Amino acid sequence: MNSLLSALIVDDESEVRQGLRALLAAHSEMQVVGEAASVAEALVFLQNHAPDVLFLDMEMPGGSGLELERSLGRATRTVFVTAYPDYALKAFQFGAVDYLLKPVDPDRLALTIERLCGGVPDVVAPVSPVLDCMGISGQIERIRISEILWIEAFQNYTRVYLAQAQKPVLCRHTMSIWEGLLPTDVFVRLGRSEIIQLARVRALRWTSRDVNTVSFDGSDSSLPLGRTSALRLKVILKDSITEK
Repeated sequence: MNSLLSALIVDDESEVRQGLRALLAAHSEMQVVGEAASVAEALVFLQNHAPDVLFLDMEMPGGSGLELERSLGRATRTVFVTAYPDYALKAFQFGAVDYLLKPVDPDRLALTIERLCGGVPDVVAPVSPVLDCMGISGQIERIRISEILWIEAFQNYTRVYLAQAQKPVLCRHTMSIWEGLLPTDVFVRLGRSEIIQLARVRALRWTSRDVNTVSFDGSDSSLPLGRTSALRLKVILKDSITEK
């Protein structure tokens, strides 16, 4: 790419803005041209500037990021940055380029920037029902997306748990790569270490003060979740039931 992508960071938390600015500084393709702590501040900035991309919080005092996204010109693209994964489908319906969870993972941000620069297909593009991943011994594993129950980080690899399978598939794909490959209306990343298929969730059960377990249709195994990931899943499941 020959020119920089200008970026405006919009978030009501100063430490989040500073952290994201620091992460973006590691990418020569990006130039942060401004920050805003609210939708109102962002609108004032946008009256005189037209950044290429907004890194935009979803929920802020005094206004929603979705409201701001509606007012943008076609030349400005949006990447939502939020602590709540349950807004992802709505964000993509509004035309967002990507959707990042706080705290932002540097590898996941790199994928977003590659997407902004045209190097990665858009996340809402149609996906194949079967994906290839390379196992640790170099063999290619053919994985049917509909059979994926959950994926978890394991050292420098990932373990893919499949319906009716006796053991997980160990792949060289990182969590960030999986997040870019899987359809976002079916799979959700709950934290740094787990991606789950929502439609396959059977139950979420309290195990201890800090641990919950998720069971899935098609497997006798269960996935332990920390408090933050479990809370995110509870919110998503509650909203899903409410919508139905």
